Amino acid sequence: MLPGRVKRGVLWWGLSGWSGALVSLAGFVITARILGPEPYGIVAFALVFIAIPHLFVGKSIVDTLVQRETLTEDHTTSTLWFATSAALVFLTTAALIAPLAGETFGQTILAYVLPAYAVVLLPEALKSVPAALLQRDLRFGDVAAADAVAFAASAAACLVCAVAGFGVWSLVIGALTQSSVSLVLVWRAARWRPAGRFRFAALFDLANFNLHVFAADFFHLASNQVQRVIIGTVLGVEALGVFVFSWNLVERLKQLIQGPIDAVALPSVAKMREDVIAFRPALLQAMRLNASMSVPVFLGAATVAPVAIPVVFGDRWLAAGAVVQVIMLIGVRAAVTSMHGATMQGFGRADLQTIISAVSFALAVLVVWIAAPYGVVPVAAAVVGGAFATWPLSVWFVKRVSGVRVLDQIMAGAPAFAAGIGMAAAVISTEMIVPPAVSGLVRLAALIVVGTATYPLLFLAFSASDRRRAYVRFAGCIARGDFQAVKRLFS
Repeated sequence: MLPGRVKRGVLWWGLSGWSGALVSLAGFVITARILGPEPYGIVAFALVFIAIPHLFVGKSIVDTLVQRETLTEDHTTSTLWFATSAALVFLTTAALIAPLAGETFGQTILAYVLPAYAVVLLPEALKSVPAALLQRDLRFGDVAAADAVAFAASAAACLVCAVAGFGVWSLVIGALTQSSVSLVLVWRAARWRPAGRFRFAALFDLANFNLHVFAADFFHLASNQVQRVIIGTVLGVEALGVFVFSWNLVERLKQLIQGPIDAVALPSVAKMREDVIAFRPALLQAMRLNASMSVPVFLGAATVAPVAIPVVFGDRWLAAGAVVQVIMLIGVRAAVTSMHGATMQGFGRADLQTIISAVSFALAVLVVWIAAPYGVVPVAAAVVGGAFATWPLSVWFVKRVSGVRVLDQIMAGAPAFAAGIGMAAAVISTEMIVPPAVSGLVRLAALIVVGTATYPLLFLAFSASDRRRAYVRFAGCIARGDFQAVKRLFS
């Protein structure tokens, strides 16, 4: 079973994080409907130059400080000043290379968008240490609350600017708003102030500890950015916008569905790694929970995408329907592998994650380069195929570090996958019998009703009897509004 504090972390992250993610998703829907594909393609070009620097000032730092078993004030203070200095250097570099970037990609506006978007590096750097300290203390509610407010503020700012006709600048202002609001709220929650000294020895100590984590993150980000450079240069900025839009939609759904478990994964593994016997069932339980929630959402979204995209986002995004349908399968893969990276890192084997990321990078570059001349849908299919190709390696490495058998990992998601396939078949059958004269909105509603009704019944049928009773008990608590009972399940 999951430890009570971790379970409560998942619950509180869900209550706070889902509200912000839902607001952010709603803002994304309306903004994308107004802007169309081109602004997303321009911002994607800017992110090519910003994604890697973000590692030095954001995610890599947070992961290192969370995993580090013993942490001193010199570690945290030195990290903060290094991250801030690095952000200023990257920001200056972005301003200098921006005109060349605009000329290289044939987008003159990039000369202005790139340095403006690069400003997000500064608040991200200033936020990294207090955010890591909150996660180390398993204060997931504070982290989620800050994210929720920041997402809402970003969505509001982006939407207002889009309505006002700001175009691509709507996306820039939204990103700056999110990073700034999150910075203020995280510092307020952490109540931490630098108290140590800046020491290079402390930085080198952390760098040696985090070398493989950084390498894994580097290959992952480089893979995404190289894909986008190839798509943008071969197929053009609108095709890149369609691809990035589809990818962002998947990421937002992942944040909404898988976010609670992902948010607590690394800190929880780091706390539990000394007790492998207790960790193994906890890992399988997390995989089952993730799969049961994620598979129906992503398989369902993939099934209805061609109908849903023009209805929800408008005819300007008609070309994205098939791309979204394919890219959604990335979420299906993540349903059973999202805990893998945290497991490898938490057990001190980030080198294995680096191997997976390096293989993924090589595959991504190869398959996208081959598929790009044939259009954005073949590119999406190539990306998904490359992602699934590394799944067996990831499963095997988790078995090596934690002892959880490969078959147990596969079977953890089996009921969800079986029910998801049955649900998809029911939705496709419904689509085939609905008369063509029925409007897109009514057609979409009918497909959603069929999928929503089919999946729970099939999932319960395919689940083991003890888990079936637990799911029925949980659903009954929700239906009665007995949230005290729900809370007891997570205590």
